[in-house]
Amino acid sequence: MTPDVVEAQLNAVMIQVSREVVVVADSSKFQRRSLSVIAKLDAVHKIITDPGTSPEVLSALRGRNVEVIVV
Repeated sequence: MTPDVVEAQLNAVMIQVSREVVVVADSSKFQRRSLSVIAKLDAVHKIITDPGTSPEVLSALRGRNVEVIVV
């Protein structure tokens, strides 16, 4: 998500033409809302995040068949 509508539109187009979608997001980005949604979780293949991400969030992501990498 992003508060910038134009950025969200550009990112959505890049996702549509991609073979694999990898999101890099630190733990502060989860369980928040924003003005523009870039893509639904169904479009994401992998998420790379930090150890501060709650176990509940990690479990929910994995339950949606998203590969989660914690670094």
